Amino acid sequence: MEFDDILLDVGDFGKYQILILCCLCLPLCFFSGIQCFLQLFLAAPPKDYWCRIPELSAFNSTIQLDLSIPFDNRTDSFGDRVQTHDHCQAFNRNYTIFTTANLSEWSHADFEVYNSTELTSCQNGWNYDTDGIQSIIPAWDLVCNHEFYPNLALFIFTLGSVCGLMIFGALSDLFGRKVAMFACISVQVTSGIISAFSPTFPIWCVMRFLCGLSVPSSFRIPMIYAIELVRPEKRTRVGILISASYSFGTIALAGFAVALTNWRQLTLCMTVPEVLLILLWWLTPESPRWLLAKNRSEQLKDFLRFTATINGRVLGSNTLNKLDLILDHESKTEPASSTIADLFRSPNMRKKTILISFIWFSNISSYMGLSYYSPTLHAQMYLSYLLSMAVEIPAYPAVWFLTERFGRRFPLCLFMICGGILCVVTVVLPEDAKSGILAMFVLGKFFISGSFFIICLYAGELYPTVVRGIGLGTSATIATVGVCLGPAIMHLGKNYMTLPLAIFGVFAILGTFAVLFLPETWHQKLPETLLEGEEFGKGGGLFQEFRLRSDMAKAGIGMQQQSISARMTAGELKGRDNREVLGELNVENPEEELVFDQVAHFRTFPQPQSKRPLSRLNSARGLMTAQDPQF
Repeated sequence: MEFDDILLDVGDFGKYQILILCCLCLPLCFFSGIQCFLQLFLAAPPKDYWCRIPELSAFNSTIQLDLSIPFDNRTDSFGDRVQTHDHCQAFNRNYTIFTTANLSEWSHADFEVYNSTELTSCQNGWNYDTDGIQSIIPAWDLVCNHEFYPNLALFIFTLGSVCGLMIFGALSDLFGRKVAMFACISVQVTSGIISAFSPTFPIWCVMRFLCGLSVPSSFRIPMIYAIELVRPEKRTRVGILISASYSFGTIALAGFAVALTNWRQLTLCMTVPEVLLILLWWLTPESPRWLLAKNRSEQLKDFLRFTATINGRVLGSNTLNKLDLILDHESKTEPASSTIADLFRSPNMRKKTILISFIWFSNISSYMGLSYYSPTLHAQMYLSYLLSMAVEIPAYPAVWFLTERFGRRFPLCLFMICGGILCVVTVVLPEDAKSGILAMFVLGKFFISGSFFIICLYAGELYPTVVRGIGLGTSATIATVGVCLGPAIMHLGKNYMTLPLAIFGVFAILGTFAVLFLPETWHQKLPETLLEGEEFGKGGGLFQEFRLRSDMAKAGIGMQQQSISARMTAGELKGRDNREVLGELNVENPEEELVFDQVAHFRTFPQPQSKRPLSRLNSARGLMTAQDPQF
């Protein structure tokens, strides 16, 4: 009996797992999506700005620009020639004469007297046309010589993500998924609230770094935690729900940003509600697979008993005995603790770690790069951002359909190669084909988003439980280096709009080929130990998922031909000369009743006082529940 079979006894996707998902994992990932892209709106660029001339403050903006700011023709990122005014220089004139003069009575000759071609930098700050948006840029004058500061702040935030993935990944393996999740929440809440009251840009950057520590881990760790609560056939469903919650958070952010135009208010409103999640500490269990890997037998048994009670199940007398055997086996075969070195010690684990890291690097570089770049593709940044995030929603049913029927590898390859090609194609489009570029971007983002959801689930399935946190943390840390390159790549778009799109597309295409060398995890048992992790995937191949599909189809036909849903006592089973099965079950009482499971497992239950037959078998493969008539 494997641990997945024990989960089946207590309910692998019952009320308890649904409660944990809905109350903790999904809300945490929702806020993770918000925090990941919040900085785009906190540092939203003003609609326009120009040098402030105190002597002209009584005049409207049109007159101020005409009198003090030079105009010139420039080429925008789409290649169009546009007339614009200078943002960082003004005419060096005596402006005091304009404060009392009646400009309507001036002739062209009068203006020529005061005309000067000499330019000077902005000595008195800037005037901003913010269109009602109060971001950090006008608050701290992050323009002209300081215009790279917002990109620097974004780099600092992603640098925090790199560090946080390693820190919280190790924390989740050493002290448990629960501790790591709530540590993420605490860091995110504390740094977010402090950043809302930051008096200076450097202090704000420090707080954003601390927030960056927690943001990716507040999505990865709930994903790990959730897939460890369920059996293999439910992992896709759980992974899609987690990813969907993240995406709905990114979409909701656009609405919140439109409603809350002050960056301090927006920060507080997006952070304070997370305090409620901290209160769930006392109601949240530790991951059962982590408890199994750490041989925490009593805590694991308490979890199983409580889960079975909430889900309306009853643990059989043999199930806990089998759990003891599993725990005993784990303690003898697995070292007391695992480190990052275990990821590279054996050849197959080393190969998988390198491949996962490279694929994740390619994928997340494209996904985050396209997401961060989206506001620059349209004059209305909120619209382009919303379109970029909303296109992720249709990707979920497509991912669900394909991963349930073709596994992980084939859909991942399909989504990455299609997304990469669509982004690269934008380079060959005419410069004035703005609608075509936007269409290719949206379609490319659709496919890249689908692949992003798959790799998050796929990587968690490939690493064994004992190093899953460290493994995901290591791979995600390496991958996030690509995100750090994002601000520099985005800067190239100032002169050539489609160049960043092409670069992100090339990343995705390169990652596609590496996927083919990873094993398929579709409907496979999660590896628990390092030994299982090393053996997992050996002897696979490029068409492994199709062989798995064929084998499962044959197994399904065999089960249909020998369909059995029956109860028998252990004595009856023994009478049928099935001593091997009886011995494997470790059944001591020959009068103890057995239920035959359609996936070829027997389970024991306490002998009921009533001998009435079952009126029905539970839909979860023939297991009895408290609702059955013998209880």
